[in-house]
Amino acid sequence: MTVNELAKLYCVDATTFELPDTRPSWFTFGIDKLIQKHATEKRFLQMPSFWGAKAIGVFSDYSGDSPKAKAHTYSFLFADYGALETFDQKVKEIRQKCGILLNREIKFEQLQSGDMQRALPLILRAADEIPGLLFSLVVDKRVSSVIGIGKDTDTTLKTQLAGFGFRSWDGKGQAERLARVLHSVSYWLGLLGRKNMKTFWMTDNDSILGKPDEKGEFKEFEEAYGRTLSLFNSPEFEIIGTAKSFAVNGNQPYPHELVSVADLVAGGLSAYFTDREGGSRHAKKHQQIGEILTFLGHQAVFLKKFTMAVMPSPSPEAEPSCGLVSLTGTSCSTEGYTSVEFA
Repeated sequence: MTVNELAKLYCVDATTFELPDTRPSWFTFGIDKLIQKHATEKRFLQMPSFWGAKAIGVFSDYSGDSPKAKAHTYSFLFADYGALETFDQKVKEIRQKCGILLNREIKFEQLQSGDMQRALPLILRAADEIPGLLFSLVVDKRVSSVIGIGKDTDTTLKTQLAGFGFRSWDGKGQAERLARVLHSVSYWLGLLGRKNMKTFWMTDNDSILGKPDEKGEFKEFEEAYGRTLSLFNSPEFEIIGTAKSFAVNGNQPYPHELVSVADLVAGGLSAYFTDREGGSRHAKKHQQIGEILTFLGHQAVFLKKFTMAVMPSPSPEAEPSCGLVSLTGTSCSTEGYTSVEFA
């Protein structure tokens, strides 16, 4: 069986998804609309089917917290958990080839170093062989909420969380941020998962986890996650596992390497949307940002990408707009990918 024939077994036409009439948040309803729009235009989106997967792994990271950043970015890699050995082995080989120690995390913030720059296109090409979906959400900071429409959304979300007894996300914008992440994961697990599958979600060690209890466990986060899954009518999963990234002294475990893919993408998107109007804050990384954007614009045989941007409307009274991020100008790179011509 050829690679293309095998890939067809892992892919489904996104127009076959059964989409509900309503969603619990504005931006997830917007994802439905984008799928329907592209179906109408006969440009069908390809998605992974996970037909042969026993478990789905989710690996996520986020960027844009810097006051100078123009957008918040959230990246989620949904992968066939039983098909990650090849990627893990390739990353180990890339680390050895480029001289990156096994206990050193691969991160966007380190792309100014020569070894990370050499490794980047190789890691992205290896990621393209992961059966799964890479969903990225870009939210312009001028858009206060993608969960609801109106000025009081943050207060409403905090009131809802307090009603469930949650106290971990009472700071400004924390409830909105939590909802963006939980809704993103729950939306796609609801579409891609099936009954009795196992799920495992590793997130970057981030404030969305909330406050740990006396045992150091993030029970409020786990409960909020379970409640959100029910909002999206997710299948009855056998296991709903969660974990956070942690410091290691030996080899990076392969879930960390997958979180690194999400980190590179979230960081690259945040940097691009910050610098795209002629800014130079990330000038030393513009070539690497181009590699990341080109990776996102390339639908691989196995790994599919869906990058959604939410931008403010020109009219203050109108709702924000959402759309798919696409590429225009590119040029060839030495490693085979094409790079965005970053002006």
